[in-house]
Amino acid sequence: MKFRAILASLGLIIIWWIAWPWPFAAARGRLAASIDQRIGNHTIVVYGLPPPWGEDYYRLLRKRYGIRTHRVADCIVSQSLVAYADEYDKVSASVINQKYGRDIFRECADKVRKDWERHAAERKPTS
Repeated sequence: MKFRAILASLGLIIIWWIAWPWPFAAARGRLAASIDQRIGNHTIVVYGLPPPWGEDYYRLLRKRYGIRTHRVADCIVSQSLVAYADEYDKVSASVINQKYGRDIFRECADKVRKDWERHAAERKPTS
């Protein structure tokens, strides 16, 4: 009888931990990223509207480094989702950057942003 009560309490705590949105979202993000990185699933979680060059950035990360992008929301984002995604990305970026010895995310973002700006300037009509 005592064992069942302990088991039921443990089950409720686990369900509450998974379902409770905000306080544990950051911890869930860190845990999920740690697991994904250990099994070689190099992914970043993104939310919000991407910059105009966003798709090129995601494509470059995938092509050069095998990093997948998982979009979880566009412009309406809950506090718990932001906490989850930000912590997930901190862990993932740290592991990935350590693997390559440099900030590959900034490197790729700078490249595609400069390419996009150059192409935008070329398309701009002159008066």
